[in-house]
Amino acid sequence: MQPQPLLEARDWLKSQNPVQLTRAINVPAIRQRVSAVLVTYNQCPFAANSGRLADNPLTWALDSLLAQTGEALREIVVVDDGSTDHTPMIVEAYRYMIASTERTTRVVTLRHKRRRGLGAGRNTGIAQATGDLVLFGDDDAVFRPHCVTGAAYTLTLLRDHDPRACALALPSYDRSLWPQQIADLAYIGRLEPEAARFSARFDCYPAEYLRDPQLLDNESALLAPFPVELMNGTCLVDAATLRQAGGFPDLSSWPAASPEHLYLAVALSRNGGHLYHMPDPRLAARTDASARGQTPSSLADLIGSYFAFFVAASQRGGAAWGIRSHQEFVVTGASEMLRADQMPPNERRRQWRDGLRRGTRFAADNPPRVSPMDLQNALDEVTRTVREPRIALW
Repeated sequence: MQPQPLLEARDWLKSQNPVQLTRAINVPAIRQRVSAVLVTYNQCPFAANSGRLADNPLTWALDSLLAQTGEALREIVVVDDGSTDHTPMIVEAYRYMIASTERTTRVVTLRHKRRRGLGAGRNTGIAQATGDLVLFGDDDAVFRPHCVTGAAYTLTLLRDHDPRACALALPSYDRSLWPQQIADLAYIGRLEPEAARFSARFDCYPAEYLRDPQLLDNESALLAPFPVELMNGTCLVDAATLRQAGGFPDLSSWPAASPEHLYLAVALSRNGGHLYHMPDPRLAARTDASARGQTPSSLADLIGSYFAFFVAASQRGGAAWGIRSHQEFVVTGASEMLRADQMPPNERRRQWRDGLRRGTRFAADNPPRVSPMDLQNALDEVTRTVREPRIALW
């Protein structure tokens, strides 16, 4: 089933009995501690003394993390990725404010001299994190009060049953604290590299849980997580496994769009880890994804970065992405990922070709370094299939 609009909130909540998703969560204390890593760039347009401090999106993430229940959150590691606004002063003000109290959570501030991208920023945060688990989230997210404690408890309990469980994707909803859509489990967190297909849908509530909600345990009454093949931007990962997998790749070549979390999911899986998704809305984060609109350059970045990912997985996967992106981007101009219906067809074609060419060179120059022959063969298969002029690399 493709994602469908959710029932009206009141009717949906009634349908959840006896789970009662509006009730408070009773999460037993655990020994493991969490480091939250936020990478931020220019999310503080207002100065601390402007009277509009709370209008800075970064403060939404910081305040909601500092308001978390329980004692699972050890620290918030803020990586300023070369911001040019009021971010450095405001982050430092938070660090000083928290350090002058008796709170058990501390704020750690780090700064890049120049903008290096999300993956590099998260790696900087990982290197400084001291927690057993690392929570990642957007720098404008609002985390629900039980998010950290509930996620840490869930992953800890999971590992009692599956010692290889290493990562937990959390629900994130665009401008909402409750899901607005439902989808079958088969559409949530799925990845097929050979077919260049993936379906995140971490903003959807599982349709199967409407009919038969599964519980993690009776004590917490949290919903049960289920296995997935992807991660999203709001996730909890075992720190040791994360470091063994090499953290995030350097995708700074793609400033407008890059599939960091596809790379992360594959790296964790290849390292022997098992991935899960926790669908319980009480552990969700509210994000503002719709505010991050696409630009023409971001569309070429999107095509190229995903081609580089899939062709590194297999020549067949790269060819499949090239063919799919041509149909969705060049021919129709619109899909779930790519919206360019207002762009002239010739410009769409130019962006597509430029994206594939750049993606191919990235795959040749970066680990695992695909051979030039395999890359050219993948491109030739694409252009033959879609009847486009050959894209010659060398």
